[in-house]
Amino acid sequence: MSPASPPGERRSKPHGAVRLQIALADAATGDELARTHYAAVWPAGSLDRVASIGAGWRLLIWLAVALALPLAAYPVARAALEQESNLFTFLLLFAMTALDVLAALVLLGFAVRTVWIALLVLAALAASGLYNYLVINSYEKMRA
Repeated sequence: MSPASPPGERRSKPHGAVRLQIALADAATGDELARTHYAAVWPAGSLDRVASIGAGWRLLIWLAVALALPLAAYPVARAALEQESNLFTFLLLFAMTALDVLAALVLLGFAVRTVWIALLVLAALAASGLYNYLVINSYEKMRA
């Protein structure tokens, strides 16, 4: 049994939150070239609700996220490509692929229970990395 709250005091329910800020800066001058923010907050029990969604729907949700992320990151990608720096481009690809994997893990409830699911996550990592590379490469070709 939990202790009662004093009158007028609100008890906050535990929740999860993710805040991601990506900033692109010139290493030589320190000038900021681009900045983008992503934030998500979810109430307690959300991962349980996600786990109750069918596997097919979770896969479709992940595909939508993985396909939309490089499109949403276009302003940052454009700024990175204008710098003509392999390091900036690599960091951008790494961040986008890491976000794809994070989305997959969230949809799995942060529980990789079998070897097959682990292999599926690794395959998703490879596929999303390749897709992100191809999209960034197409941005580069459009720029030229």
